[in-house]
Amino acid sequence: MERPLIAVLNGPNLNMLGLRQPEVYGHATLDDVEQVCVQAAERLDVAIDFRQTNGEGELVSWIQECRGRARGIIINPAAYSHTSVAILDALLAVDLPVIEVHISNIHRREAFRHHSYVSQAAIGVICGLGAGVCPGASGHDRHDSGRGRSMSRLLVDADAIRALAEILTDTGLTEIEIAEKDNRIRVVRAAAPVAHAVPAPAPVAAAPAAPTPVAPPAANPADLSKHPGAVTSPMVGVAYLAPDPSSPAFVSEGQQVAAGQTLLLIEAMKTFNQIKAPRAGTVSRILVQSGDPVEFGEALVIIE
Repeated sequence: MERPLIAVLNGPNLNMLGLRQPEVYGHATLDDVEQVCVQAAERLDVAIDFRQTNGEGELVSWIQECRGRARGIIINPAAYSHTSVAILDALLAVDLPVIEVHISNIHRREAFRHHSYVSQAAIGVICGLGAGVCPGASGHDRHDSGRGRSMSRLLVDADAIRALAEILTDTGLTEIEIAEKDNRIRVVRAAAPVAHAVPAPAPVAAAPAAPTPVAPPAANPADLSKHPGAVTSPMVGVAYLAPDPSSPAFVSEGQQVAAGQTLLLIEAMKTFNQIKAPRAGTVSRILVQSGDPVEFGEALVIIE
């Protein structure tokens, strides 16, 4: 009986593992990672197709080849996570379970790395746990006793991740994490893509339209942080205006709020922190949107 196939796809610069920024990505090579995946696949009685490319088009073609051939895809898109709509579209088109993997914790790095297009197609995301191998080791000794955390099992345990994803759907939670000794699996439900309606053609006006009023120039964000009613961020993180994507926002513009009322959440280091109103008043402006990276001291809300 033919074993089910899992495609393990790696994006640009991962062929440089072991040489590129070892303080971020560790000393394990891509060959080390492949051997761990092969060993884990044997234990789980599945086959893997392990590939790496530096080309976006080639990665898209490999994803398309998985339709009707593979049972699921484990993908580390690397830098294409943050830029490639083409890879997102390909993953959505093949309609397979997708696990997104990152060696480093992209949410603790530069702001431009915080957003991943691929997450919209993934049932789960694993990031920040390292490559999970000791370079040059063999067999079970390949597991890193520290940062690695037995990642070979996590990389291909799609059934466990799929079960966690189902729990998210059933409970309405936005994320869930399980731990077993030093092993951790965290699954985050990606927000649904926002549909943009195409406006209908404007009717031809019977008379010349009145001149459009010129809007005043937008205030500089740096100036807004000095506004007497500004509520500023106490940390670096990612802003969320609602407890989960299906719930209404905590507050809206024009709403009266009481002192201590929750205005929004900021996720930092896997912890959601409530940002509360320091005083009673009216919310005149909300300056961030859900998913926006925020910096320390950045103005989030204006309360008049």
